[in-house]
Amino acid sequence: MIDLEEVQSTVVRPSRAPSVELTFVTFPDRDGLAAFLRVASEVVTSAAKAVERVSRLGGDRRFDAVNVGLTADGVRLAGVAPREWNALPSPFTSGMRAAAPRLGDVDLSAPDAWVAPFDGRTVVHAAVLRYGDATLGRLADVLPPGPWPTWRGRRLPGAKEPFGFRDGISDPVIEGSGTTVTDGNGVWEDGPGRWRAVRSGEAVLGHVDESGAVSGHPDAAQVEVDGSYLVVRKLEQDVDGFWRECATWAAELGGGVTAEEVAAQLVGRRPDGTVLGRDGPDPGNDFLYRRPGGVGRAVPPSSHIRRANPRDDTTVPGDLVHRHLLFRRGYPYEDEDGTKGLLFMACCADLARQFEFVQARWMQDGVRFDLGSERDPLIGQRTENPSPANVVSIDRDGVRVRRALPTFVHTRGGEYLLLPSRSALALLGRER
Repeated sequence: MIDLEEVQSTVVRPSRAPSVELTFVTFPDRDGLAAFLRVASEVVTSAAKAVERVSRLGGDRRFDAVNVGLTADGVRLAGVAPREWNALPSPFTSGMRAAAPRLGDVDLSAPDAWVAPFDGRTVVHAAVLRYGDATLGRLADVLPPGPWPTWRGRRLPGAKEPFGFRDGISDPVIEGSGTTVTDGNGVWEDGPGRWRAVRSGEAVLGHVDESGAVSGHPDAAQVEVDGSYLVVRKLEQDVDGFWRECATWAAELGGGVTAEEVAAQLVGRRPDGTVLGRDGPDPGNDFLYRRPGGVGRAVPPSSHIRRANPRDDTTVPGDLVHRHLLFRRGYPYEDEDGTKGLLFMACCADLARQFEFVQARWMQDGVRFDLGSERDPLIGQRTENPSPANVVSIDRDGVRVRRALPTFVHTRGGEYLLLPSRSALALLGRER
């Protein structure tokens, strides 16, 4: 069982606070970082506090919180033994910029491709995540003089993301998190015919995962146990371009097809969140794609929700799907220049097996869905040159209809963070 007093809140429970700030900090030396980590170990919001607050508020899942993450440079500056460092996962120690080619991100040599602080000009050691109206308290006293680059996100009305679709419906429940499993938000078991919580080791390091093994590396246990890896990405969305292409495709199809209907085919849900094939006001999340006569049968195999979480629909054995789940914690954003997008955040215990697998294979390669080179319609990276990888398909009266589409989502920066346990924060910040 995970120790909720040790685990930082965002690892096991998404905050429904209306806003989030991610402040990225650089420390001049190890002493400054260590003082920060010692205070962080005492003031970060634990999962236990989050559970207590949600319970006290009568089920309202909003709670204000402060969490702290470390980059690989931050862990190195804090000082870990070579054996521990070598045991940390290579995606984390190499960083997200190094992962960009395999993730299908844009060419980093392009002007303004990635923005500060991940534009290659700055070394970031830590990130402070502030949800809602939470105060930093004593943490503010041990931060070096700023200002520091800050990314800000804010919930949109109706819990929608910038393209206009309700988001956050599918939210797998982690075993031991104190959250009740609801239909669709967990792992489906054919035998008993029920949904259950995801094994805690898929999100929390040092615990049993879906394979029956303990997540993380034993040589890095001091810094990993009860922690998690957080993926942070700033994804700029071409909202006008998306709806323009949907309207153009709808006009080409004729027969009264609307841009919203085309968009729903690309997403797999209607803007209000209702999954295709289901009627009524409840968006519903209790469905499988291969169940005969089930709701999920109406969702096109090329749709975004089907590729992001294929449930029972891949060419690999069904139980492996549960090993690629992500625990999303993102927020929409709008910058001062009017650009919009998503501050994508997701927790996982294995960056390669979970986030990078989903991003590089399920999003950028359609083979596992019998779609050839077809990429995800929303976040797939396509080129301007003629190529089968630029073609996206939808369902039109039981027939697959294909059309080339541009790229709608552009990565503007990101990094992998370790969200250590409170004990690990104290250990990394110990005086020497």
